[in-house]
Amino acid sequence: MFQFLNPMFLWAGAAAAIPLILHMMQRRRVVSLPFSTVRFLKLAQKRSSNRIRMENLLLWLLRTLLLILLALAFAVPIMRTHAFGRFMGAAQRDIAIVWDASYSMGYESSRRNVWQDSRQTVLELIDGLGPGDRLTLFIADDVVTPLIEQPSGDFDQARALVNAQRIEPTDSQLAPALVEAVASLEESGRREREIFIVTDGQALAWRDFQDAASERASADVAPARDSESVDAPSSRRTSDLWDPEILDGQTQLFIALLGAEKPENTAPLSLELRPSTLMTGTSAQLAVRIGRTGPAQNIAATLHLNGREINRQSLFIPENSIETVTFALPPLPAGVHEGWIETPPDGLNIDNRLYFLLRVRDRLQVAVVGTPGDVFFLERALNPVTDRATIDSSVYRPNELPIGELSQFSTIFLCNALPLSGQDIIALEEYVRMGGLLAIFPGDRAQPSDYESFAILPALPAQIAEIPAERRRRVLLLLEPTDPLFTGMQLPPGTIPSITAQRELRFTNQHPEAIPIVGASREFPFMLARNSGAGRVLIFSVSADRRWSNLPLSPFFLPFVHQIVRFGAGLGEDPLFLEPHRTLILSDILADVSDNADLRSPDNNPLPIRTVQQQYRAVQIVEDVMHPGTYSLRMPGATEFKPAFAVNVPRKESELTRVEAGDIPEWLGVETLHMAETRDQLFRLVEEHRLGRPLGETLLWLALMLSMVELFMANRLSRSTQPLTDQMIIESSGRVKKKS
Repeated sequence: MFQFLNPMFLWAGAAAAIPLILHMMQRRRVVSLPFSTVRFLKLAQKRSSNRIRMENLLLWLLRTLLLILLALAFAVPIMRTHAFGRFMGAAQRDIAIVWDASYSMGYESSRRNVWQDSRQTVLELIDGLGPGDRLTLFIADDVVTPLIEQPSGDFDQARALVNAQRIEPTDSQLAPALVEAVASLEESGRREREIFIVTDGQALAWRDFQDAASERASADVAPARDSESVDAPSSRRTSDLWDPEILDGQTQLFIALLGAEKPENTAPLSLELRPSTLMTGTSAQLAVRIGRTGPAQNIAATLHLNGREINRQSLFIPENSIETVTFALPPLPAGVHEGWIETPPDGLNIDNRLYFLLRVRDRLQVAVVGTPGDVFFLERALNPVTDRATIDSSVYRPNELPIGELSQFSTIFLCNALPLSGQDIIALEEYVRMGGLLAIFPGDRAQPSDYESFAILPALPAQIAEIPAERRRRVLLLLEPTDPLFTGMQLPPGTIPSITAQRELRFTNQHPEAIPIVGASREFPFMLARNSGAGRVLIFSVSADRRWSNLPLSPFFLPFVHQIVRFGAGLGEDPLFLEPHRTLILSDILADVSDNADLRSPDNNPLPIRTVQQQYRAVQIVEDVMHPGTYSLRMPGATEFKPAFAVNVPRKESELTRVEAGDIPEWLGVETLHMAETRDQLFRLVEEHRLGRPLGETLLWLALMLSMVELFMANRLSRSTQPLTDQMIIESSGRVKKKS
């Protein structure tokens, strides 16, 4: 359907009659010849006149059409693109808005804030609605938050909700938000439906759509499955989340990519503490990965501990890459120390600091289970008389395992302690899953069948084998030198890890996740490891005493045992920092927390602690742990707050690489798509869709091309038409004849 912005110019269409009038007024020229007979001249004149009239008719049509196009162009016609059948009436519509609220939306550049720009865009979309229109509104961050879930015409409430919205320190997931937006319009009986996605254009938010498109493409070329496999259970796919078929052809999809065209950002991404366990008076290192989006740059990163800067490092980061810088930590006293890594200010300041807590221990609690003869050498290694005692080892007989107190130990050694009761085995398995380290040395008391009750072993023992004399000496190799167990391990100079063994435990049925850590070869492992839950299990092939080998007397034994204990302490250690949690199980990271404890956020606001029943245990939870910084805790009866844990925004959101706008239609798999990269462009597309597309400029270009055709044909006809005198000849006898 067409409308005209300047209908008065339609009267100018009457000028189309001018070429007709001129055509009718045109006189034929008659050539007079003084001859008695003119029969042949009249015949030639008749044929020429017919051809001229036909040629002039075509020119008349071109000139008439040219004047009509000019009149229409100045009348500015508007073509309605989606309102056929409305007959000039206002079309009612339902719209759904998906608003990206991840922290990358806070990017600032050239005095322009992406978040404020997006807020103004959403408000203008609401202001553009009329009587009878309705809207839904969804916030897309790490979860989908429906601000207006069902179509509503209360625009004042919508504006209030938009103005109250703040950036969340999370990443963004547009796919589930778009699915809910489509669902919110499914029950709409209106003929016009529009969905708007307002985001910054960060590629990360579109990854679900990209994965879904890849899965659809793979499904198109994958061979057909048989009927038995069709109903077989399968893992969840990304394409199960987004399917283009849910978006019908009548729903118009508008996407506004309002972020900076070339964003730049530098942020510390992760930390690694070396060694993982800090002891009083010992030095350590922090390895920090720093990422950059944008061109290469030299930056300075600083380390702050307990509120003051203690180290500064300069580094060069290439374009769109990640570099690692190492900070030396000074010896620290026992306790909890808060710190952060900081990079220079940029367009996205929320991720310029990476907060962390360092927990320095004075002593490590270790449990050794076995008879006095079995644990003699291991206990001496854990507490050498020449070193400062940093390990408190408690010895228990196999039938005296303190089941209710296992969580206090960073490492538990079983030295020829099997067989154990089923209750003890269950307690040990739970201890490992909660972050403990269990190290098992075999012995003469246990048979291979005694190990079968353990469900978390790396492998099951097959037999206790005697080793031939020629094969007893073995050089031990670190089969997995990059394993975290060996981080920071230092052997005495000149030490070659080797043992002489007369007897060993042979393994079978290795678990798929079992890792040979140390051994003469992978076929003959000296120690196997397996992760289970948050903890780990180690099993050795020889005993901890001298009856099976000379391991306790080797220079390799003491540093290796101490390394195991330090690694075990690191497993049970609280993480250096957490990501934001809407609901955090506090008892999983802090021991002995009660409801009466006082927890404070980084801005010193109190956070209530509640106890809830979760499956088989009571846990303490706290809600809205979303703000980056250090959270502090004061236990009942205490007078001071102490650092409890640190929270940082999810670092994957710091990568601001911009999506290629041309890829989005393919990922979404839809045709009704309108893409804008500025607010003005978005509303221009909306106006074209709702009011129509102006055709004035198009008609002017068409008139220009038509005038060129008319000029070409007129010149060609004027050159090709000959007068009658040039077309005839008069013979000497007086006969008139047409030229050959």
